[in-house]
Amino acid sequence: MASILGTVPLDEIYVTDDENLREWEARGRVKADYYPFDIDDRLNERYRILHFLGHGVWSEVWLAIDEEIHKYVAIKVGIAQSDGSDREILTKISQSLANSNISNDKKLLVPTLLDRFEISGPKGTHLCLVTLPAQCTLEDAKSEASKGLFQLDVARSLAAQLAIAVSIVHEKGYAHGDLDLRNVLLQLPSSFDDLSVEKLYETYGKPEKWLVEDVERKAASPDLSVPTFL
Repeated sequence: MASILGTVPLDEIYVTDDENLREWEARGRVKADYYPFDIDDRLNERYRILHFLGHGVWSEVWLAIDEEIHKYVAIKVGIAQSDGSDREILTKISQSLANSNISNDKKLLVPTLLDRFEISGPKGTHLCLVTLPAQCTLEDAKSEASKGLFQLDVARSLAAQLAIAVSIVHEKGYAHGDLDLRNVLLQLPSSFDDLSVEKLYETYGKPEKWLVEDVERKAASPDLSVPTFL
């Protein structure tokens, strides 16, 4: 099922091998306006960061576990001082859907906002949105399909679900400004909340930490906006 949903100069930073440096650059995490997370950080006194899921120009997404109710969640963390318009829009849509008579199957086509809060970082305030974890993007799924194409019945089903999701958003008075295969997520076939963190890592792999060193600041005070590890 488908579901819609500032910089440090690169030459000042290096990762300990060339391949990882390319990954660092590709993810755009040299942008100092991102929050400098580390694995096992805790947000809002309840969310433990477990793994990196993805990033965009204005935010990053992390897998976390809600330690209050032992459920896995995805946390979208905006860059410092972002305007928060997406938070307000998703909040209003979620509240509206919760009180509507739309079928549950259709409600699932639009992400539900589970929680929202702010955290303070070296570069300012970051807005955080908590939703259920999703699977890969539609673009990733398409690239893995035979010859990069979905079977006709699959393509029709996905197109229909996407059209319904867009119509729901339109009915609430909003338009998606960047409807792209990279911004459409497939839902997980089932929850993995029954897995412990250790079993999750055993099944899907542990995050790898790559040491980051700020060359120009070695002898000076560290730049707290640059993560210690990638």
